[in-house]
Amino acid sequence: MASYCCKSNLITYLQSYFVTIATILGTGILGLPVKLAHSGFYPFLISFIVDAFAQSLLVHCFTDLLQRAVACQYQRGLGEESVPLNTIIEEDIFLESDEDDGQTNVQFTGAIMKGKMQHIREVPLVQPPNLHLLAKLFLGCGLEQVFDLLVILHFVALLICYALAGSEAFAQLIGVRHIYVIPVFVWVLTASVLFAVGLIQPVVSILTLFKGLLLLGTTTITFYVGVSVSEKTTNDFSYVGAPFLMGSVALGGVFNTMPYTFEKVPYKRKQIFLYRLSVQLGLWTCVIFNIFWCWAVLDIVPQTIESACSSLSYGLAFYSNNSARETSITCHGELSLESAAVNGEISTIPLTKLLQRDHPQFTWVAILIQVFIAISITVSYLTIGTALHHTVGGIVQFMSPSRAGTTLSKAKSKKKLSQEWLIKTGLSLVAFVIVFLVAMLDPQGFVDILEKFVSFTMNVEVGIFVFLMLLFSHHGSFKDIVHPPKLLAGFLNQTVHGVNSSQEQTQSGQIQLMPLTSTIN
Repeated sequence: MASYCCKSNLITYLQSYFVTIATILGTGILGLPVKLAHSGFYPFLISFIVDAFAQSLLVHCFTDLLQRAVACQYQRGLGEESVPLNTIIEEDIFLESDEDDGQTNVQFTGAIMKGKMQHIREVPLVQPPNLHLLAKLFLGCGLEQVFDLLVILHFVALLICYALAGSEAFAQLIGVRHIYVIPVFVWVLTASVLFAVGLIQPVVSILTLFKGLLLLGTTTITFYVGVSVSEKTTNDFSYVGAPFLMGSVALGGVFNTMPYTFEKVPYKRKQIFLYRLSVQLGLWTCVIFNIFWCWAVLDIVPQTIESACSSLSYGLAFYSNNSARETSITCHGELSLESAAVNGEISTIPLTKLLQRDHPQFTWVAILIQVFIAISITVSYLTIGTALHHTVGGIVQFMSPSRAGTTLSKAKSKKKLSQEWLIKTGLSLVAFVIVFLVAMLDPQGFVDILEKFVSFTMNVEVGIFVFLMLLFSHHGSFKDIVHPPKLLAGFLNQTVHGVNSSQEQTQSGQIQLMPLTSTIN
């Protein structure tokens, strides 16, 4: 039994790691290189590292927020059971000490499954955290609705970008215009999200592993090609802010899928720490992949139209315009990062065309890149589509007049669940229809939608609403839930001196939460 639990937990952490990579390694890695046309590599590296540390801090704090959402539901009796909260806590919750670390942890158990109920999703009185639940708990009326709308708009915008980028990737492989691929790409994957959601996460984990290996191989080979091409790059620190917004998109959005993976984690100190670690490792894996990918692309693709025109080896198109006194030559450097940004193309379009035209011996590398992009975008669409469906489900569940946990007959309960499923599927379908229509109406809008709309919605989510959630969850009526150490003090304590955690006693009617800087002794 212990061996089975360890294996199950390992799978959970691996899924968290790979889902994190699938979430982050989406369109950002395709759109990021095109924003380096004027800045070059080193200015990008500075701004990107700043983005990376900001996202790492967000992951750390957001894990704490998810824990608070679980504890708050127990303490404040958000379940619909008409039983005094103290009675519920006394019967259904007990404190348990891990033999390996000696720390007191909260583990939830039910009267029927005494000693077996370990996961948050198995607790009758606690709804697994989702983005809507977090807003309902910590934002309040008004802000809650604005946040829900913003989250859905963010997901829809991301999916539009995935639809455009994915269709471009598959269109390159089969040699047709990508507008003909959009309907097939969108509706096949949408059907998978809506009607096979239970199979998505294991498939995503396997495909993400394959995608990561493929990216590693592709980047290495592209470096090799770049050495032979020796494309000169320029760095301009006055453009250091140019790739910043796209960098935040390339690394952002992981908090949107964290509630989806968090619900499968046992609510214990050690397991929470390992979950947080798996997400952090996924984030920093993506940081490394993004940096090396941008470096590889810059080694081959000219940055600006001017630099593309300065070398005849890139097969530039020249047009002679004869006049009475002089002849002028106009150069159109389509195969450059600047041109790709203007035309709303993903960075692999000029990359693969250059390899096929000027380096035919590396045509197989171009095909490998196209396969990688197709798999990458497919995985990202499935991941974000599932997160959208999960969020809509949370909203529908809270809008339901009688949520799970009320006393209903078996027939009524089954009918209620069927109605909720139909409503959730219908609303999600409406969102996917919007994705399809916008992608068809603006097939060249990839870069604009990604840099402007996706970046705007994500930064407002994090910079305003998630910040307010973290602020409100530590003040007012929520301050009695737990008393975690201050973030800075806890971070220094963990990294410099080690964590000397003392056991906190659970007060009457109060749930203990894992400290913000929980670790394994």
